[in-house]
Amino acid sequence: MRHAQALLALACGLAALPARAEEAPHPEVLVVVNGESAISRAIGAYYARRRGVPAGNRVALEIPLVDPTLTTRDHQTISRQDFEQQVRDPIQRHLARHDPDGAIQVLVTTKGVPLRIDDPETPQGDFARQRWASVDAELALLGSGRDGSAGIGSLVNPYFGADLPFAIWRRRHPDAPLRYLVTRLSGYQTGVDPDGGIPRDVKRLIDAALAPADGGLYVVDEDPEQPAGRRPGN
Repeated sequence: MRHAQALLALACGLAALPARAEEAPHPEVLVVVNGESAISRAIGAYYARRRGVPAGNRVALEIPLVDPTLTTRDHQTISRQDFEQQVRDPIQRHLARHDPDGAIQVLVTTKGVPLRIDDPETPQGDFARQRWASVDAELALLGSGRDGSAGIGSLVNPYFGADLPFAIWRRRHPDAPLRYLVTRLSGYQTGVDPDGGIPRDVKRLIDAALAPADGGLYVVDEDPEQPAGRRPGN
């Protein structure tokens, strides 16, 4: 389905980052953490250090948590109003203040930042008008004036299938709704690494991404037997 196309392309955003040693700097990346969770902050700090993300390319949101240890699912859903006030607006202010030239291309969210937006105003049972929006997909539209569009199933990711580096594509399409590639650092609920203070599963994700390109296994969820309109990322 088209919405799946968009989510797959956005989730693969970090493929544009070189899988090299940690000394390679990445000023095009903004790391987003929930400052109310020590685990979220630790994940962001570890990733930023290993990827060479500048200290100024980090933003700590203030999203209240029932469970700061993130062992429950309470932190995964946020209302539309809280998303705008606690997630969208602080990131936009950070970008306006610290990235006026638009050098940042990739937003990396961490465990502790909500996953989905609960839109109670959407009519229940009305499939044609129902909206399902992920936080990451909404953030991809920052600055485009298309708030809420990510939850509409008929909106296709305009970068899907493109063969240009995202920075070049974005310059050539200044009016496109997609302004950022967005990805997430999360994983299964595993024990916390005693040295870094982050879940071991998330640490493995970060470390494995720095391994040589021929040393990993990449899986794309695609069924060639599906009709042409539904093949990518079904």
